[in-house]
Amino acid sequence: ACGETDVTPLLRRFRHHSRRELDLCAPRWDEDPDFVRGLLAATDPRPQPLPERRFEAALAEAHRHVPFGKRRRFRRQVARLRRFVWLREEVRDLSSRMYYLIRRWTLEIARRRGLGDDVFFMTFRQLLADDRSQVERGREVYESFRHFAAPNEIGSRFAPAPAWAAGGALTGLAASPGHAHAAAHVARTVEDAVGLAPGSILVCPFTTPAWVPVLDRVAGVVTETGGLLSHAAVICREVGVPAVLGVRRATERIPPGRAISVDGTRGRVEIDA
Repeated sequence: ACGETDVTPLLRRFRHHSRRELDLCAPRWDEDPDFVRGLLAATDPRPQPLPERRFEAALAEAHRHVPFGKRRRFRRQVARLRRFVWLREEVRDLSSRMYYLIRRWTLEIARRRGLGDDVFFMTFRQLLADDRSQVERGREVYESFRHFAAPNEIGSRFAPAPAWAAGGALTGLAASPGHAHAAAHVARTVEDAVGLAPGSILVCPFTTPAWVPVLDRVAGVVTETGGLLSHAAVICREVGVPAVLGVRRATERIPPGRAISVDGTRGRVEIDA
């Protein structure tokens, strides 16, 4: 096991992770040990309940409501669904590993040609031709998206509920059942989330595998995007954390530090007066 500051085993096994795993410009964990030390220092060392026990209890409860003649088929379908959901998360991990390799080779090209970070603002054809004439233009385009608000995800137009419900409650997708009441920690990036106090409710645009070390110490999760099979939904159900996803502009509407209630069963978020 890692000591308090020894992150070597983590870096060796999970070196492909990053603060922004789909951005080749972002360093991977093996290049960013100080950030990993911060994650490790903030992680709750206490043993967490086994997700398998929660699953078995929920399955047994659901099993009681299924007609006797359909129970075998029901269990078979649940097992298949769990397998497919696991495979979906496995694809995310494999994708992160591939991005790690792409970044390593890209950095090696930059080293051999003395490109520095200019390499990230060139197309592969420009790299093959060693054409550096469009680097500044590429950098400008990249920077122009810094404050870009991404349009709604595919499928968001089918959301069944409006942004506000009666009584002023925010509504979204009921993605992980349960209830939580705690102070909101609003984080627009994973760096903002690292300092989250244990037992807080994380309010963020979305989560990726880079956010997983934070999710083991939250009381609940609210995101602005995501569906039932999104990363936030799958991980929150795995760790038993109530979650409401797809709450539009949640990071703007929920004041940092304000006590809120999350109902992951009905898909409602109430902000205390």
